[in-house]
Amino acid sequence: MTFLKLVAAFLVAIIVLVIAVVVFIRWKFSRLLKNMMDAAVSASGAVPPFRITLSLKEADEEDDDSWTHEKDMSELTSDFESAGFTQIGDYDVEGLPLQVRGFQQQEHRAYGVIYDHVAAGTWCDVVRRYEDETTWTVSSGKLHGMDSAPWHTPNFLSGESVSLLLKKLLETSPETGHLNAGADLFVERFESAYKREMNWRIERGGATEQEIRRIAEMNGQECSAEHVEQIQKQWKSAIGSFLSARALMTWRKESAIPLREYNRIAENLVVVHNRLTDEQIFDLAYDPEVDDEDERAEELSGKVKEWCLAQSPIRAFGKMLTEQNTEAQWKQIGEVQKPVKAEIWERQIQGDDDSLEDED
Repeated sequence: MTFLKLVAAFLVAIIVLVIAVVVFIRWKFSRLLKNMMDAAVSASGAVPPFRITLSLKEADEEDDDSWTHEKDMSELTSDFESAGFTQIGDYDVEGLPLQVRGFQQQEHRAYGVIYDHVAAGTWCDVVRRYEDETTWTVSSGKLHGMDSAPWHTPNFLSGESVSLLLKKLLETSPETGHLNAGADLFVERFESAYKREMNWRIERGGATEQEIRRIAEMNGQECSAEHVEQIQKQWKSAIGSFLSARALMTWRKESAIPLREYNRIAENLVVVHNRLTDEQIFDLAYDPEVDDEDERAEELSGKVKEWCLAQSPIRAFGKMLTEQNTEAQWKQIGEVQKPVKAEIWERQIQGDDDSLEDED
């Protein structure tokens, strides 16, 4: 998804990153509202967030001038209404420079969505969901070049009208088994569709080499093995951090640790699992106070990489502690099995007092 922008960023320049965002945004919401992810717009953030949240726009924000591309929004809204759609609501996508307007078409049991992105402009989708959990989308966005999830069938009619998008959807999608396009389920389905898509990409390990090279070719750009490696490394790193955060949440829930105690040790906790990269393992275990020479740090980094490849990131973490003789500073305090098998470690800080401000 956002990896599109990543490709552009690495192959052309940071400016192209913004353009690439367009492509990514379009393909993203493939199954519900087929699109969305602005591409984690920061120049350094080449990987899209793995979860998104829609927040209903405030009443005083619902006027036309609250949109980035007011004229386009107005025209597309009229197109949807002419095609028999009724508005569901306007939403901000939290954490992204993206807004969406949702629609429903009860006669044909279809959802409609207009996307308004600060840099990418506007585009729209019409979507059908089915009882077997498959989805069909027709989008006015451009062909993205990404692989589609097994349950999703996308079609692209770049720049075409809403009526033509709906016509294509009715012609190509199954005639039976589609679910009602309930307005009360719009937000839940939008968010869960995104989550399902991202979970699939996480399991695949992020952007594949074929996807990266395909998109580079579509953009008329060369793509070296180094570029592929850089992009995939960013994906793997983002996935590792995401799984660590989820694993820590699971441990907190399963351990029932009191909030006061958790707050006391939180900054000294690390999560270690086998989806972390060698660089992440090194950053977690390395103690610069023990080995602060650049050459020594480089040597240790190389060893961690070898250990991760030959054994596992979890084993590499333990070997790193042994290598620096810092085992006494660490204590494993827990373990979880979901969303990934992980160990929870606490760094023991000498002279750390137990004082803590009272909870509210």
